[in-house]
Amino acid sequence: MAKAKGPLAGVRVLDLTRVLAGPFCAMMLGDMGAEVIKVEEPGKGDDTRSWPPFVGGESTYFMSVNRSKKSITLNLKSPDGGEILRKLVKKSDVLLENFRPGTMDKLGFGYRALARLNPRLVYCAVSGFGESALLTYQAGIYFGTGARPARRGNAHPSIVPYEVFRAADAFLVLGVANNSLWTKCCAALGRPELATDPRFDAEAKRVQNRDTLVPLLNEILGTRAAAEWIKQFEGAGIPAGLIKSVAEVCESEHLKARGMIVSLPHPKAKKVTVMGVPVRLHATPGAAVTPPPVIGQHTDAVLKTLAGLTKPAIERLRAQGAI
Repeated sequence: MAKAKGPLAGVRVLDLTRVLAGPFCAMMLGDMGAEVIKVEEPGKGDDTRSWPPFVGGESTYFMSVNRSKKSITLNLKSPDGGEILRKLVKKSDVLLENFRPGTMDKLGFGYRALARLNPRLVYCAVSGFGESALLTYQAGIYFGTGARPARRGNAHPSIVPYEVFRAADAFLVLGVANNSLWTKCCAALGRPELATDPRFDAEAKRVQNRDTLVPLLNEILGTRAAAEWIKQFEGAGIPAGLIKSVAEVCESEHLKARGMIVSLPHPKAKKVTVMGVPVRLHATPGAAVTPPPVIGQHTDAVLKTLAGLTKPAIERLRAQGAI
């Protein structure tokens, strides 16, 4: 693995996460120079390693969010595997996990247990709904009004117009969040009288009358090509954009100019094209420099250098299924 030079150089991260949110978080830390050690289940690895499509036998899903890492295999349920993890914890700065809440405690690796081994450990638990409850603006609507939020697809519950519309040839997104933008929007649409229409002349009124306003806007927007409308909106300072396909986004000149398309050599997939680093720091920029690892690629090296294990000991542990 190339020597790290980013702002997190010298920071060691144990990545016990799987699938998406956790691996993406760990990847960003690796892009910023941290030494990220991904801990995977022997013989299986991250769940996404088995998700198609594959290139050179490697999952494209896995490779998209696991660059800038080392991979070791470790059976956390085995006594020897658990002991190795504790050794690694003592020599690490950060631990990431996204198991179901309570799983790490059952395994003996909850925060309190690991903090006793390493009081300075930063322990990050990622979950979809938190360990206790979830409050969002949708919940705020319910608690504040007693009304059950309706399913609205791409439409915003509290702002109109703020959703997808259909022009003559393609879909576009329009976001008009206040009265000032609404006045500009109406002028750009060639319908300035709508700005003072008593049904639409305030934020709350536009929400109240969305069933009238949205069809009207679709009717107006349907008279011209999407690109023409976008040019008109951009000139007026109104948030709007074309809805692009994944291919159009990935091949865009904007991403290329931003250095957001990176090709990395891979031991099995030959070459992997990944998205670049979105966070830009002036003096210490991150970089995508190392490809996603094959499963267990760095097990022997990590266990030798950090856990102090000899080659015979490593082979014994592998035969026992601990690594």
